[in-house]
This record gives sequence, C-alpha cells and structure tokens, in this order.
Amino acid sequence: MPTPRAVSFDFDNTLLLSEHTKFQTMREVVAPYEGGLAVLETVPHDSRTAPAGVKVTRYSIFEGVARGLIERGSAPSEETDAVTFGAKMCDTFSTVLQGRLLTAQEVPGATALLAHLTAHGVPCYVNTATPQEPIDELIDALGWRPRFRKVLGAPGTKVENLMAVSTAEGLVAPAELVHVGDGDNDCKAARDFGCPFIGIALDAALGGSGAPGGGFSAPCHVHKSPATTSHPFCRSKQSFTLNGGSGTHIDAPAHFVAGGRTVDGLGTEELAARPLAVISVPLAVVAAAAAGEDVCVGLEVILADEALHGQVPYGAFVCIRTGWAADRYADASRYLNAPDTARIDPSIGLPRMAYPGVSEAAASFLISARGAVGLGVDTLSPDGGDGAARGFPVHHVVLGADRYIVENLNLGPELPPRGALVFVAPLNVAGAPEAPARVWAMLP
Repeated sequence: MPTPRAVSFDFDNTLLLSEHTKFQTMREVVAPYEGGLAVLETVPHDSRTAPAGVKVTRYSIFEGVARGLIERGSAPSEETDAVTFGAKMCDTFSTVLQGRLLTAQEVPGATALLAHLTAHGVPCYVNTATPQEPIDELIDALGWRPRFRKVLGAPGTKVENLMAVSTAEGLVAPAELVHVGDGDNDCKAARDFGCPFIGIALDAALGGSGAPGGGFSAPCHVHKSPATTSHPFCRSKQSFTLNGGSGTHIDAPAHFVAGGRTVDGLGTEELAARPLAVISVPLAVVAAAAAGEDVCVGLEVILADEALHGQVPYGAFVCIRTGWAADRYADASRYLNAPDTARIDPSIGLPRMAYPGVSEAAASFLISARGAVGLGVDTLSPDGGDGAARGFPVHHVVLGADRYIVENLNLGPELPPRGALVFVAPLNVAGAPEAPARVWAMLP
C-alpha cells in the first residue's frame, strides 16, 4: 500500500485503551435500578457488534435503558419520559467516564505511530462515534491536540467524517486516505467510503500458526530497519509492537493480584525442567463448547485422569488438553466461537464466546492438593468463554496463590499424560504482568 496522504483514527481501543472502562462505567450507572443490567443487555450498546443499520450512541443506549426500566416499573416514579430519563443517566455516565479516561493507558505504539506519520508529513485525524464535545474535552485534557489536524466526533457518522477529511485535504481518490480502527463498524465505514482499512485487535493475537515445541506465533506490528544490508555488515534490525497477552503467553500473578509478582519475578526453578502433567478432556465437553454451551472441566475429570495415568506429580506444570487450539487456532472466528452475536457479555460489551474452561474446584485442587506451579490451557483462558461474566475465578485461584498461567498452548497428541519435562521461556519484560512465551516439552 502506498504512503497515504492522510490517516483517520478511531479513538476507543485504537488510540486509548478505553472501551472496557466505558462499558464498566455504563454498567455502574444502570446497576442501581432493579433489573438495570438485564435491560442493558437487551439494548444495542456496542457499535462494533450492533445489527446492520442500527446506529449506537451513548444517547441511544441510555434512552433504550430508560424505556426498558419504565416499562418494567423499575424507574423512579418521577421518571416517565424515556428521553429525559435517558439524558440524565447519559450525563452521569459522561461525567464519571471523563475523569476515568484521563488515567487510561494509550494503545501500545500509538504515540510512536502518530509521531512517525507526522514526521513524514502525513496529517492525522480522530474519527470517532463519541460526541464532539466530550471527545474535544478529552483530547485537550490528555494534551493530545497537537497530534491531530482535527478531531471529528458525533453527530457526524464515520463515513461523513471520512468525507470531511478527504475534502479538507483535497484528496482526489478515497484510496489516498486510510482509516484505522478496531471494529467491524470501522471496517464497514472504510468500505462504504472506499478507502483502505487497517484493523487493530488487542484482546488476542489470532490467526497464528503452530510452532514446534508447543507455542504459537503471535502476529504483531513489525518494522524492519533496514530490511537488507550489504557486505560486510549484513545487518538487519526490527522493532515490534504487540500486546503482552499475544499468542502463547504467560500470566504472572500481577495480572490479577495487586502487588503480585510480575513476569521478571518468576524464577527458573518454577519455569524450567518442571514435571509436565497433561489432562485430556472428554470429547463430549469439547463438543458442548463448540455448540455454544458454557462448559468447564470439573474435578471429576482430573480424578478420572489420575485413575488412568497416576497422580499428578507434586509441583508439576499442569496442562488441560482440549484440542481446541489444534483444531481452531488458525481460524479466529472458530477459535473465539461467538456464534450468537446477540448474546452480549455485559462484562466486556462483546458477544459471549464459548470454549472449554476449568472449574474453580478443579483449579483449587491442582493448586492446593497437587502443588501445581502453573496451569496451562490450549484455549484463550482457563476461565472459559463465560469467564469474564463470572469474574475470572480460575485466574484468581491460580494467580492469587502466586502461581502462573500459560494460555494459547499447542498441546499436541504426542505429549504423554505424565513423564515429560516442560520449559516455559517468557519474554523477560521488567514489570510486565503478561508476556509472550516459548514453551518446550522434553519427552521421556
């Protein structure tokens, strides 16, 4: 793709890690009303996953919630008009949210990318569904105004804003403009306008391929400088920008425990040459998850495996083998497995995923009774597809016991139930709660 003449950026989760904060604040605003969270689930509240033709704004969300509360009889007696009641909730939401976003982290690499574009004379624009006044106030409060030629928010649609950028820059063709975003709505806006689209996904690095030794490669932004060099130097350098939770990666206790150990605090004695125990999950459990059910590997599966293969060695690294990654990792939609887009998980504001998890009882048994140094899974998370809605109990059990978790493993059939040794080699990033990792097994 040739160098663009201008770049349009979505804001939430493209420049600032703010989407989760928005949804959490939204939940807090409606939670005091009886049935408020249930009503919120019925209202389209994520523009990235809303049905075609449905425009989602903070005003439409709270008006929809207000209407639902009034119909249920859960609204205060004086609130009889959905528009007015919704506007009040929206004002509360905007006030609380604005303060929280001032402490939100920027998307890794955002500053470097904006600086690179500016240095090469490429003007940058913000193009967001956030109302104009709040996004202007936030950009000014963050001190980001110099980064952008203009900030464009609602009521203009993203397509209308792309047209405004094109006009302001005097572009001859839509292809001279690039739009960067994190959702299907951004992709659709770019497609409708006719310009290239660059998608950014930070929640999981998907579409990787199997790598020898039990790991998956983690897609990331790579910059080669220079790409090739001539004799006698023959030198090549690269810089990487990626999420710490990309591909096969380790969760250190600090991921969920305030003041817990970070990745650089994990010792060789718990990462290298540990006994490996692999628990194979019944096909029926995996099939149920594939069909969209919320399923967890229970303690009975662990005990049945021990009856067949012997007790899990004390201090082992225990892996739960479902075959999920081996079968689905190369296909992001199948790996995430969110077949019902209308079934929104309010804790994350996205369609609920369905993949096998581990029960809290099973995790507690492995930690307390078998002294496991860590827990590994060949899925996105040991908490399963509904883990966020349940508060990530397995993460709390394992990390709360000062152990670690490895996710997105490739647990092939060649790994024996017992007898192998495992080597977990995370990227040693100081202060990091997560880091990509290579994982090897030495077979007996």
